[in-house]
Amino acid sequence: MDASLHKVINSDTLEALKTFDVRDDDIWLITYPKAGTTWTAEIINRIQQAGNREYVVAENSLLFYPEFSLPGRKPVDEEFADKTSPRIFVTHLPGECLPSQLLQKNVKVIYVSRNPKDVAVSFFHHHKVDPFIKDYPEWSQFYEDFIKGEVPYGSWGSHVIYWWNRREQKNVLFLTYEDMKKDLRRNVKLVADFLGKKLSDESISGITEECTFQNMKKQNLHKKMIENVFKADHSQSPFVRQGKVSGWKEYFTVAQNDDFDQRVYPEWIGDSKIQVEFQ
Repeated sequence: MDASLHKVINSDTLEALKTFDVRDDDIWLITYPKAGTTWTAEIINRIQQAGNREYVVAENSLLFYPEFSLPGRKPVDEEFADKTSPRIFVTHLPGECLPSQLLQKNVKVIYVSRNPKDVAVSFFHHHKVDPFIKDYPEWSQFYEDFIKGEVPYGSWGSHVIYWWNRREQKNVLFLTYEDMKKDLRRNVKLVADFLGKKLSDESISGITEECTFQNMKKQNLHKKMIENVFKADHSQSPFVRQGKVSGWKEYFTVAQNDDFDQRVYPEWIGDSKIQVEFQ
């Protein structure tokens, strides 16, 4: 991982997470950065509250972010011990840094993958508004670090393939950002079924409507976190930007795209046979 990440994640936190005591009814949303994390977290939150929008939107009170070592925060093994179940954890940490119990208990793991070209562009913009990580004046500089895995949370390839290889486990649901954009309602129902929530068609439709990208932007989600932690105007949210599929085409040069397609991407996915939509 990039050394700059240690401004928000220290070695003690990482060590504590490996042996963190998970519960069978925990829900863990895991993504590489900029893969639809906020979007999916809101879907999960609303499903858990059966579409009770007024309660959910308040301050995203059900969502816990285990890796950030913010001032005054307790160690992770203490902070979440008294939280009411089911707890919803949201993290970008790679699989090897997460609690070993995730694959040993009945905890629900939802992993969301997004095509790495769009991830790279969105991550590049995130670096411009997140004061905890390095800023890149030029796209080309970020691209070089991204393909080498020298950015926070490391290589997209190893991060995604870890969970792709475990997608058949009964407690793992592997989703893709592109499929969510194509058919949000179907994915909302997939998540609800996976979480064991029997919601009416009306509730599924209501959650789908509230979680369209247009409505997500209007709601100013995570406003308090953005203003207090990121010291940024919430109109420049590092969490919800454009959400476009294929926005990478506006940034990748022909040479970068050729190099990525012919060298970088094949090395990342190996013989995993993961299918990613670049469009």
